[in-house]
Amino acid sequence: MKKIFILLVVAGIIFAGCSDVKLNNVTQPEKASYKLVQIPGRTGLSSETAYTTTSIVDGSVGDTMTMNASYMGDNGQLVSLNMTMTIPAGAFTGVRTITLTADDQYAALSCSPSMVFDKSLNLDFSYTGLTLNNTNLPNGKHGFNYISDSGNLETVVSNGVLINRNLGRVVVTGAQINHFSRYGWTTIYGGSD
Repeated sequence: MKKIFILLVVAGIIFAGCSDVKLNNVTQPEKASYKLVQIPGRTGLSSETAYTTTSIVDGSVGDTMTMNASYMGDNGQLVSLNMTMTIPAGAFTGVRTITLTADDQYAALSCSPSMVFDKSLNLDFSYTGLTLNNTNLPNGKHGFNYISDSGNLETVVSNGVLINRNLGRVVVTGAQINHFSRYGWTTIYGGSD
């Protein structure tokens, strides 16, 4: 009986000592807002609104997919997109139809179908001829990110990032793509470091 009484007293002291803890009072870091880097509109008679490349890939063999396109932008500059995605042998099992689509409004790339890889894919992706004056580059935090459907960002590990404001150029080399989704250039405002 004494053991039960002592156990209840100890539990009461612990419970009373913890009663001031407010679990919902924990401060969460403020969610940063971001802006995707916009690409110039097209001039002239261009009817293409998005650039896409599709390939049937055997995951045990791998492949290299490329996309090179250019157009005259409404900013008076020649806008060029260059993309190379290397799919290493053993990245996934089976044969899949892979589609990569460059966004028609932002410096972003959508990859499908939705899948996770056994080995990371390697992405080199660049734009030249952009107007970077309204993007807060290089004043804000910026970079090449995975953009989730819910709007959260995740920095993509890469070999290098280059932003040249004078040439309107953004480049990522050796970006490690672990799953297919949407990736793009962003400037981040607010939030924590």
